[in-house]
Amino acid sequence: MTIPNRLYTPQDLTTSLTARLRDMISSDGLKAGDKMPTERQMAIEFGVNRSSLRQALKVLVAKGVLVQRQGSGTYISQDSAIALSPSRETLLRIAFEICRTVEPDLAARAALNRTEADLIELMSAIGTMNSAIDVGMTDVAIAGALRFYRRLWEAAGEPMVSRVLEPIHLTIAESIEASWPLSRYKKAGKQLARVFTAVSAMDPDTASRAITIHLKATVARAVTRESGAPGASVRRRVSRPASTLGAERRRLRSVRRGGATLRRVLYGLPLNGTADSLPLVPSAFPSPGFIG
Repeated sequence: MTIPNRLYTPQDLTTSLTARLRDMISSDGLKAGDKMPTERQMAIEFGVNRSSLRQALKVLVAKGVLVQRQGSGTYISQDSAIALSPSRETLLRIAFEICRTVEPDLAARAALNRTEADLIELMSAIGTMNSAIDVGMTDVAIAGALRFYRRLWEAAGEPMVSRVLEPIHLTIAESIEASWPLSRYKKAGKQLARVFTAVSAMDPDTASRAITIHLKATVARAVTRESGAPGASVRRRVSRPASTLGAERRRLRSVRRGGATLRRVLYGLPLNGTADSLPLVPSAFPSPGFIG
């Protein structure tokens, strides 16, 4: 029985059919070079008219999943494995769901179990992050944030969780590093300072809420950048001079490759060169103005 198309907008129907076609390719084990069923057969199977089916097929052709050969039929593209793989935006959303599920509980447990040594290390990581932001060293700022997360997980009594969560945070960092303005880094620093304040006060509920707010703000920006949404940070990035963009790409490669400077910051070792001036241990706990 054919579904009356008036129940759906053309866009809704095309989106639904596209998803069902992708599922069919996966479930039937079709591989590059295999021929798809005829349009008539697929229209009957999905309960739609052939015109609606053709629109969905065109979408998959445009995405490189299918190829159409005049007078022969529709075939699975040689690049279908890449085209059918999850997009980076999808992977970032999955990463966010993992972090949102796990990290609020870890922050709450850290608040209940932290030691004075944990507080010193957490405060040191925030100090490194904010000092780096002040001089525009965004790669070092990201490393400082990663160092903060690692110590937070250790304070929660789960040091091994870093093997799972740290690669996720690095993926997020790679996405935002080249596009975030310094104001966003400063805001992230304040958000992590709020987490620190709650952990210091042994307030698990506030620590859990604070890390959730931070994760939402961070990953939302990463997803916006990957999806190409016209956000302020994207517009700013496009308008920057080529030399600045080149510097940002170099910094991004530094994050991706885990350069010596980042490893030193992550493990709290002394920094070389111009980074030597960054304080690894701030002189005092954050003041109200610091975390406002």
